[in-house]
Amino acid sequence: MSFSEVLQKWVSGEDFIEIKTSGSTGQPKTIRLSKSKIEASARMSLEYFDLKKGEQVLLALPTNKIGGFMLAIRAIIGGLKVLEVVPKLNPLSEIVIKEEIAFCSLTPAQLNAILIDEHASTQLRKVKKVLLGGSDISPHTLAQIEKLPNTFYHSYGMTETISHVAVKNLSEKQDFFHALRGVSFAVQKDSRLFIHASKILDEPLLTNDLAIIEGSKKMKWIGRSDHVINSGGVKLIVEEIEKKIRTHYPGEFYLTKESHPILGEQLVMVAKENIAAEIFKSLSKLEIPKSIFVTSEFQYSENGKLLRLSPQQLMEL
Repeated sequence: MSFSEVLQKWVSGEDFIEIKTSGSTGQPKTIRLSKSKIEASARMSLEYFDLKKGEQVLLALPTNKIGGFMLAIRAIIGGLKVLEVVPKLNPLSEIVIKEEIAFCSLTPAQLNAILIDEHASTQLRKVKKVLLGGSDISPHTLAQIEKLPNTFYHSYGMTETISHVAVKNLSEKQDFFHALRGVSFAVQKDSRLFIHASKILDEPLLTNDLAIIEGSKKMKWIGRSDHVINSGGVKLIVEEIEKKIRTHYPGEFYLTKESHPILGEQLVMVAKENIAAEIFKSLSKLEIPKSIFVTSEFQYSENGKLLRLSPQQLMEL
């Protein structure tokens, strides 16, 4: 779906638009989003990033997914000019940006591909504000961001919240996501995050995300409740352990679980190469993966989200 096709959908007589969820925690599903709530979300984002009529944005994400779709909608509602490029891993490899870009959204994988390409890196410097989303950001990427003149942000949101509801400024090294205007947070006893946003949600949304909050407007993402591994009664949050490992190992890997006759579940690592034991030096005994499964490729959802398949599931493919 191109920008012009998004525009056609927007001006059609329908009062809703259908879009697919990411499928990162199950099968992708199609949900209906009302145009009034889509517009409210777009205006919240336009205000936060201070985007003005006539400024130019770069559209480098697929518009059949919520990230690219909402950037197109913000451009329509905000009267922004759009430079549309092919939404591939390195979307800047074959273009020359002639006019300053006020804003663009990228995935961390796209940013990494751009940064190892001299031409693409030069073009990126012409973008004032860059919003990263779709996955966590590695320490290596954060270190690269510090060297760049752009202002980088990281988004928190999902299809159900009509794109981001909170943002943290990476260039200012913010540790917490800050809620957009009209959004607030709460947590349950099990640390699962509630999102309150009356302009875009019919009712408060209980997510599968684990978080720490400061007041009602600041949130630190810890991990996902559906990724927690209960190993012999000890709950292990895989995203926190992965963050520790990435300070010593920049390669591709993820943590998941497999069944164990005594512990119930145990922590295992899936990687693309054999890994030396010293990368686990910052981990406690319980956090060290009990085995490492090497595979040539990982599996992803339709939206490009990593599927944390167990070694047994990978062998069954």
